[in-house]
Amino acid sequence: MKRITALIVIILLVMTAGAALSEEKVRIGYLHLALSLPTFVAAEKGLFEQEGLKVELTPFESGTLIISALIAGRIDAACACGTVG
Repeated sequence: MKRITALIVIILLVMTAGAALSEEKVRIGYLHLALSLPTFVAAEKGLFEQEGLKVELTPFESGTLIISALIAGRIDAACACGTVG
């Protein structure tokens, strides 16, 4: 489980690295699901701050709304963690 959490955090960090270089706040959308937990663990442990990221977590009610927000530029990344199978 620790490897999956670390992998998700690394992916989020890579996705948001451009914003860190410009000193902007990174807006991450998430769903109210247990699958979003790694994002909150990273935020709670200060992992984003350690990498110089200022993160704003924004809740969404559906995946469709997150995709719309990404396309419109209202968020920079989405926590759409899950498994297939």
